[in-house]
Amino acid sequence: SAVNGAGPDRKPTARLRLEQHRDNPSCAACHALMDPPGLALEKFDALGQSRDKEDGEMIDVKSIYGNYNIDGAAGLGQMMHDNPRTSECLVRNIVSTGSGRAPASAADYSALKALTSTFVDGGYRVPAFLRTAAKEGSFFAVPRPKAPAPAAPQSASKKETRP
Repeated sequence: SAVNGAGPDRKPTARLRLEQHRDNPSCAACHALMDPPGLALEKFDALGQSRDKEDGEMIDVKSIYGNYNIDGAAGLGQMMHDNPRTSECLVRNIVSTGSGRAPASAADYSALKALTSTFVDGGYRVPAFLRTAAKEGSFFAVPRPKAPAPAAPQSASKKETRP
């Protein structure tokens, strides 16, 4: 890809390589959403090890996401903490993955709301939340299968006519 490309024209940091996407209208809309959180985490390499430079250049982890100034991983974490939708999303995805199904009923959504409150009230601790969610009855609930749709009436078959 152009972002990870090689060659003499390769820019030294991901931030500089991503500029071309922000300048291209067909790429800019998505990259406006993806790049700020990603750039906040640029001090971590592909193995998750900390680094201060990429190809000899200092890494800049500051970015703007909507109206929020992000400064590195801690700033991204704070932004996510401050957004109540983060907790709702995390809980919904953990429960959906663990139960093998997406929420489908009013009872499911009510349970998700209660579990989200538990997660928030518990200090956003994922391991404690996982223990609580695993004990929740709705986590193991299996919805009744829907009754099969009535079979469509069979039309009288046409007799084959042979010449």
